[in-house]
Amino acid sequence: MIVDDLRNAEQYACVITSANAREMQQKAANSRKLARAQADLQAAKLIVESQVNEFEQRTLARVRLQLDKVYDAFMAECRRRKPDAAKLDRLAAAQARLSEQERILSGRPMPGSLKPTQPRRPKSAESPSGNDPLPADS
Repeated sequence: MIVDDLRNAEQYACVITSANAREMQQKAANSRKLARAQADLQAAKLIVESQVNEFEQRTLARVRLQLDKVYDAFMAECRRRKPDAAKLDRLAAAQARLSEQERILSGRPMPGSLKPTQPRRPKSAESPSGNDPLPADS
């Protein structure tokens, strides 16, 4: 039995020549170059992504600080004996603009833009309208 397996193995053995060895070496080198290039590209993507995330986080922190300052100025103006209506209006407008920036940077959607999905009812195969057919009088 072992002798038969050896004879079959000899039948399927591949012959290595200098031509196909050169071809396989070139394929292996190309494969290594491609793997290296893909790894470099992935690393570059991660660096850019982390820089973008870092920038967004710093910008969000600055906008939130400005929101706090505008709120404090608004409350200080409201506490005055005679608050300046124009100043209150400008502070309210600034607060609205900053709040919009903060909403966008923090990734919250506009109110009402995400609608809940309702489960779909399966259509009845018996009638095109989906209503149950009337029983036949027999």
